[in-house]
Amino acid sequence: MYRTERSKVGHLARAGLALAACLLLLHAPVNADTMNPSDDTYNHPKKPTKTFGKNKVVKIDSTKGHIGFILFDLTPMGTAVGADIDKATVRLFIKSVNTGGTFALHSVDSAFSEDTLTDNNKPTTTLIAGLGALTVVAGDKGSFLLINTPALTTLAKF
Repeated sequence: MYRTERSKVGHLARAGLALAACLLLLHAPVNADTMNPSDDTYNHPKKPTKTFGKNKVVKIDSTKGHIGFILFDLTPMGTAVGADIDKATVRLFIKSVNTGGTFALHSVDSAFSEDTLTDNNKPTTTLIAGLGALTVVAGDKGSFLLINTPALTTLAKF
């Protein structure tokens, strides 16, 4: 394999989170709603003005500075608000893992769009307390990762 091909494979394989992400919300009394992402993208520090929202994966890679962003549209929940939500579970499909590692889940402090988010204008985020580091290993390739969040997360950064 040529060096450029190895680089490309490594770049594409690093912890790619596929579009199968969804948010399962449990609200009182015992209802469960599934919310699919309305927007998903990532940043790329070496291409600070480029958008990646049209890509089919959300890349996360701390060695390259890739941060994944997923926006969930909660309008199907109607009038339910954060206090009405008992539990939120984020389900991510792990397309590939080149090098295993850990990541953290954050809430995003302002709105964003996959069509306009770049490294230069990425929103600020707040670490979701109580989750700790989440681990992905090579054996997770092709499987779903379920993340139970202690609070409602409408915007997510990985």
